[in-house]
Amino acid sequence: AIDAVLDINPAKQGRFLACSGLRVCTPEEAAGRLNSLDNLFVMNSNYRDEIIARSRDRYTYHTVEHEQLR
Repeated sequence: AIDAVLDINPAKQGRFLACSGLRVCTPEEAAGRLNSLDNLFVMNSNYRDEIIARSRDRYTYHTVEHEQLR
């Protein structure tokens, strides 16, 4: 199950994803809901290093490339 969807873009925060209806949270909101070593799926590998640094390498990271989704 997906517990949280987060984005640093304020224009996306508070909105909902199509189909799933999941609300897009701020990184701070999501951090309060996630436990250490929870799975974190990075949808754009260009941001992987930044995400790991900002979250202090607290989670288990998985990069999802578009080719993997097909």
